[in-house]
Amino acid sequence: TFFLIIALTNFSLTIKNTRMKNNLLKKLLLLLTLFISTAKAQWTPLNSGTFNDLYSVYFTNSYTGWAVGSAGTIIKTTDGGINWIPQSSGTLEGLRSVYFLNPDTGFITGASGVLLTTVNGGATWTTYPTGTFNHLLSVYFYNNTTGYIVGDINTIFKS
Repeated sequence: TFFLIIALTNFSLTIKNTRMKNNLLKKLLLLLTLFISTAKAQWTPLNSGTFNDLYSVYFTNSYTGWAVGSAGTIIKTTDGGINWIPQSSGTLEGLRSVYFLNPDTGFITGASGVLLTTVNGGATWTTYPTGTFNHLLSVYFYNNTTGYIVGDINTIFKS
């Protein structure tokens, strides 16, 4: 934004007519203000229903999504985030990343090598042994069978 204003100011200095220059600057600043106001207005706070920190969110469509966070927190929404329902993770470790292949099959990574999987939309989560105690920070699949997990101390896994 700062560089845009400088560029607009430098551009306006080449205009000889002061009145034209002032009108142009006013219009450009108004457009810039409207753009910034519109961009900020697009985020709406929601009530997650938890006091725990949340670190990752993933939606399989505009209504169904999950968020994960500290102390093994998993919450699910089926109404676009208006209401969030707690799900049992079976762990108190911090959960850092969530990814779903479809509305049923999902993966969560977390502290101390935690990897959780579900095949029923999160009704139950199963711990998958990773063989590491490193914190697993992110999970991503680029198709239904090949995914990657990354974490602390140069940890990387491929499915």
